[in-house]
Parts: sequence; structure tokens; C-alpha cells
Amino acid sequence: MIRIAAQHLFDGHGIVNDAIVTVNGPHVVSVETSGHLGERCDYSVAWATPGLIDLDSGIGLKEESLGFEGNDLNEETDAVTPEMQAMDGLSPYDTSLQKSLMGGVTTALVLPGSSNVVGGRGAVVHMVGATANEMCIKAPFGMKFSLGNDPKQAHGQKRTPMTRMGNAFLIRDILTKAREYKEKKEYNMKYEALLPLLAGDDVAFIQALRADDIMTAVRLAEEFSLRYVITGAFDADRVADQLKEKDV
Repeated sequence: MIRIAAQHLFDGHGIVNDAIVTVNGPHVVSVETSGHLGERCDYSVAWATPGLIDLDSGIGLKEESLGFEGNDLNEETDAVTPEMQAMDGLSPYDTSLQKSLMGGVTTALVLPGSSNVVGGRGAVVHMVGATANEMCIKAPFGMKFSLGNDPKQAHGQKRTPMTRMGNAFLIRDILTKAREYKEKKEYNMKYEALLPLLAGDDVAFIQALRADDIMTAVRLAEEFSLRYVITGAFDADRVADQLKEKDV
């Protein structure tokens, strides 16, 4: 058991002053209040919060300082790779895992990168573990999509996609084919990977930075009745009214 005295504790709902948090391994056992914190605690801190959750991460897929050998973020041999799974590229030896943990991040949704319009399925993981399986909380979870400049630039000249039209076409094409695939006349791993998403059992994480890309993401998600989250969204303020109207 470890007891931590915190001048201020944010518990997810509000701030508790003069708090004592008792921890047993990875679990919080209790939260108390006291006016004499330093007398019976192992550590004293100014602020304590629950572990932070990174909801759009490539940690463990692109290892710090290893260059090509440690870069498993994007499978750029094809612009449409829904069958890829982040768990298969996740390295528990990435030194940035420990740095993230020291910064307060305890959990991450690890997703493939943004070079492909459909990147593959993600994994929810802890920051610690000797193997990817030990780190894993839930996998596969989430399907990564990407709009905008990244997929346009990743696959060379004279290859789709070279435009935003090409990005949207490839997403629409693969989702349409997966929706029609339900008869399963011949097994196809790409389409199989998308069936949970089309059934409403998985979530699309769509990277879209510019305002026009954000609205394309909304349009595609509505077209296929997807549960979705828009990531990046640097220009979201430009279409805030439209996003509010659609309850995004």
C-alpha cells in the first residue's frame, strides 16, 4: 500500500483539497481528506489526477530513435488496409512508453498512422507490460481513417489517391464493397475487418484537419451510418455550428 498526500486532487468530477489517496499496485483503494497530510503518507504532491488517456496515439508503433527498423506505423504498400492490426506492430520496448507514463499517461488508444485512407484497427493498451499481449486492454478496437494531405502524399504520382476526391472515393468504395460482402461468397480479410464497423459494433476514428476534410468525414460517416470520432480537427472552429447541429 502506498499513501499519497495531495494538496489538490482532481477526481474527474471536481477538485478535492487536502486529499490522501491510497494505492495498492495499479488500483486506487481509497480517497480521504485530512488537514495533516504529511504526517502519515509516503509521498506528497501539489496535484494528483487520474491517469491520462491518449485517445489517438502511435506509441509503440513508431519507436523512439530507431528509424526504419522501429517504424511500423504505416503499411504504405496499399492505401486501403483495414485488415492491419496495431497489436501486430506494437513494441513494448519503445522508450517513449516509459516517458509517457512519467508524464501521467497510463492508457492509450494506439492506431495505425495517417498515410492510408483506411489504416487498420487499433488497440487500447496500458503503458507497461513485457509483451504486447500483457499491455493490451482491448484489441482490436477502432478503425483508422485518414483524409486530407497525408494519404495524398504517401503513395506517389499516378496512384490513387492524389486528391481529396480520391481519398473519399477509396473510403466509399471499400465500405460499399464490405456492406455488399455480407453474402460472403468468397472470404475477404479486408471486408471482414470492416463488418463490425458497419454493424455498429466498432468505431471509426477519422483524421481530418481542414474544415472541408472534417465535413467530408461527417458526410461519409452519415452515408454508412458509422459510429465515429473525428481526430485532429484543427479547423473545427470554422464548422462549429455544423458540427453542433449534427451532435458531433
